[in-house]
Amino acid sequence: MTVLAAWGAAPRSLDSKATWAGLGAITIGALIALIAWPLGAGPAPAMFFAIVGQAFSWSIKPRIEKVLGAVERAGRELSLLALLLERVERE
Repeated sequence: MTVLAAWGAAPRSLDSKATWAGLGAITIGALIALIAWPLGAGPAPAMFFAIVGQAFSWSIKPRIEKVLGAVERAGRELSLLALLLERVERE
């Protein structure tokens, strides 16, 4: 099986509902903190969500690197396929 076919058949690795819920909660919290900052809340809530967001990104970094590596390998095969199709179109 080629790399491209294996990539297409592989299960999704960032499909956890808990991951997406956590990301959404951090994003909403950060937005609220940024809006509240000039309204008198100060920078502490924004800094809190910045730290929590960084910790969250570190926790999912291995899964993201796995996905990016697979995309890069598949991308090389897609480039080869594009060259092949370009050649077939010229013929």
